[in-house]
Amino acid sequence: MSHFTTVSTQIKDLSLLNASAKALGLKKVERTVVNGYIGQKTEAEHVWQVSENYDFGVIKNANGTYDLIADWWGCGLTTPNLDKKIIQEYSVQSILRRAKLMGHSAVRETQPDGSVKVKVKS
Repeated sequence: MSHFTTVSTQIKDLSLLNASAKALGLKKVERTVVNGYIGQKTEAEHVWQVSENYDFGVIKNANGTYDLIADWWGCGLTTPNLDKKIIQEYSVQSILRRAKLMGHSAVRETQPDGSVKVKVKS
């Protein structure tokens, strides 16, 4: 039985996803194999290492969005709720990039409950 689960997203920009993963302390690796529970593996187009034994990857859909795929249980051993954190960080990175492109400054504030506020100033 496979431990891998796919999470549908609206992620379209791999550079933003890479910045998001990096902000979460994850490293992009140059392979297409996603590692999971007890050596289980699955394929993905791009892969980020979560821990020594677990990764997450992305698979591109026909509509141009990417789904996240991982053994989320195993990833959760080192980073609980990683799928939600990736999506949250992707949103934050998108706002920060957009603000910069529009000539604004943006400040990120992480709240005690884990939520993030981004203040944009012109």
